Amino acid sequence: MVDASTQCYYLDAARNQQGPVSAADLARLVRSGAITRDTLIWFAGMPDWRPAGQVNELASLFGPPAGPPPMRPPMAPGAPAAMRGPAMGIAQNTMGQRAMAAQAAAAGPTDGLIPDYPVWGLFWRVLVFGFCAAFIIPAPWCIAALYRYVIGRTSLPDGRRFVFAGSGNEIWYLFIGPILAMIVLSILSAFIPFIGILSLLAELFLVFVVPWLIIRWICEKVGTEDGAMKLAFQGSVWGFVGWYLLLFLSYITIIGWAWVIAAMQRWICRNVSGTHHFDFAGSGLEILWRTLVFVLCSYLIIPIPWMMRWYYSWFVSQIRVADARA
Repeated sequence: MVDASTQCYYLDAARNQQGPVSAADLARLVRSGAITRDTLIWFAGMPDWRPAGQVNELASLFGPPAGPPPMRPPMAPGAPAAMRGPAMGIAQNTMGQRAMAAQAAAAGPTDGLIPDYPVWGLFWRVLVFGFCAAFIIPAPWCIAALYRYVIGRTSLPDGRRFVFAGSGNEIWYLFIGPILAMIVLSILSAFIPFIGILSLLAELFLVFVVPWLIIRWICEKVGTEDGAMKLAFQGSVWGFVGWYLLLFLSYITIIGWAWVIAAMQRWICRNVSGTHHFDFAGSGLEILWRTLVFVLCSYLIIPIPWMMRWYYSWFVSQIRVADARA
């Protein structure tokens, strides 16, 4: 039997990853039929997904295996070879192996981050953040709260959850400082010639440099519950500004922005250093069609909370992680 503290993941009938679930929940799912012997399952320590019936630790959750099939009568000498017992058994076994391989392939790599975002928990927090951002002053504390929630609901492939120790008190000046500078400089521009250039510089700082500083701050404040993870962002500010400019220009191509976003995400992930290495596996085409579906469904208003969870969860699940110390 699996230890009570073990967190397990499984693929449901639609091949969607579910979990983590506790050992007690696992037993309940087996009794209800949601998890069968053929359900692919994974928990920390396993190299890959395996059918639940082949995991020794789960054997006690299932009843005794079915007895051997009844003996088939010998085939007539003239019967087709495809109908003979051994050939049929080999074919059925091969088909079963192919089906399990296809199910595992559909599940994708098992080294991606695991998001666990409740629909309404994510939705109302994003709304609150948007409301706070409109008033500027509370934005630093709202963004810290949003990241604390989203990062805290994300797990490593081995089941360990992230923790986020950032606070709005650490970044308030990044938001409020440039805004106040722009207001003051706009007032002074009525009396001092050419001072509007300084106001433009403050605006550029807010648009291009502040997001880069936010990424550095996030990486420094992200860890795991056991304190083993230490990260830092090594990407240069000029590299980040270059990607931002390329993203703005890509909108001229109508759809090229999706590929730029995919490449930019890879650049950001690969510039995170420390105890773990990161990469982004999503493609521009995947980003494009998911964004179009998200936007079109949002016009219907009602699906927005579910589409938001679906969209954000996909992005997070495309972030691959590896232990740099391995």
